Amino acid sequence: MLGDEALCFNCPVVVDSGQSLNSAPEAQIRQINGQFLFAREDEGLFYLNCANKRKGRPITLVFSEDAQFALDDYFLEDNQ
Repeated sequence: MLGDEALCFNCPVVVDSGQSLNSAPEAQIRQINGQFLFAREDEGLFYLNCANKRKGRPITLVFSEDAQFALDDYFLEDNQ
């Protein structure tokens, strides 16, 4: 998992693709997306399950070599 977060079953969160900071290599992008079981065709807004109900920016998922992100941008946000 990214950071200290873990996925569970009862905490819906928004995954917002398209907000990011740093360029990422393809292997790192695949690793990030694989942890959430998303593929390139899934880019957009999604709902995940989270364990922690931290508040802040939603998770940013990236799906291409030229996508931008920083690992610090990734955390789970309660959508309720």
